[in-house]
Amino acid sequence: MSAEEMHLRVYASRSELWVGEELRETYVEGRQSQQAAANSQRIAAAFRRGFLKDLISECLEDPDTVDDLEIAEDHLKLITELTDGVNANSGRALVGLAVLQMAVKAVCPEQCIRLHKGGGRTGTFGWRDGISMRSLDAEYITPTLREYGLLNLNQFGFMMTRTLAENYPYSRHYKAEIKGPRAQWLQLVDLIDSGELDAETALRVLVARLANRADAFKGLADQTLQFVDCAIASDE
Repeated sequence: MSAEEMHLRVYASRSELWVGEELRETYVEGRQSQQAAANSQRIAAAFRRGFLKDLISECLEDPDTVDDLEIAEDHLKLITELTDGVNANSGRALVGLAVLQMAVKAVCPEQCIRLHKGGGRTGTFGWRDGISMRSLDAEYITPTLREYGLLNLNQFGFMMTRTLAENYPYSRHYKAEIKGPRAQWLQLVDLIDSGELDAETALRVLVARLANRADAFKGLADQTLQFVDCAIASDE
């Protein structure tokens, strides 16, 4: 699916995702539906039971299992480019959001991962089929990623990033200017939301890539400390 074929039509109370002349999705604004509320509760319950922590622990304890996962080369390349796009100034929020979206889809395949706002409060923006990704992030995702040292995130969560909170669905035509591997993230959103890429498989690969980056950084830090110690010793 090319970016030229896909476009978003925005109306007063809904958005429509089109591919060519075909309407793919309609995102209606308003108070959260009963189904979306049930999905949100189901997802939160799975996170409380340790879904993400258990998955991360499995990947860290037996990294070789990730190599046995079936994933297309181009999909693997996107995940690798996503993690490689993280630096001191950008990329971390996008990777954190990708973890959240993959985990949500793995737990609740019928939940749309483009709609990041939803709830029962009147007077606040949301989609009828949306969920509050900010709440899930603050309570489960960011604390877990910080606990395992996989991603250096602000303690208040990556969803506090203003550019991720615009009132538009996450699509290739998302309006905000996002720093980092935006193109790779949005391609992964398309693949996972459509079911073309299995969410749990993608999540396990992403966790493994983050763990490798963390190990490499720790190794570099240890080498730097050894170099400093040697330099100090030679001056004494």
